[in-house]
Amino acid sequence: MKGVVILLFAIFLINLVSSFCEDNQIDINSASAKELDKIIWVGNSTAEKIIAERPFNSLDDLTKVSGIAEGKLADIKEQNLACVGSETKN
Repeated sequence: MKGVVILLFAIFLINLVSSFCEDNQIDINSASAKELDKIIWVGNSTAEKIIAERPFNSLDDLTKVSGIAEGKLADIKEQNLACVGSETKN
């Protein structure tokens, strides 16, 4: 039982750590429209839609934004510029 608790705690910590953004990345939960515009496929209109849909739990949630489908999401992930931080700052 103790091992299961430790495993679950470790999984929780891994998810928490992985939710932080690198210094060179753009947090889609807190970035301005101008900052979001640097992400591939994101122009001013899409940036405003992203801001309106906040908060996001993962980059996969971007598919909730009109105009971002799986193909564009794949490109965004490949660019490795967008990230989801642990806190939402509107």
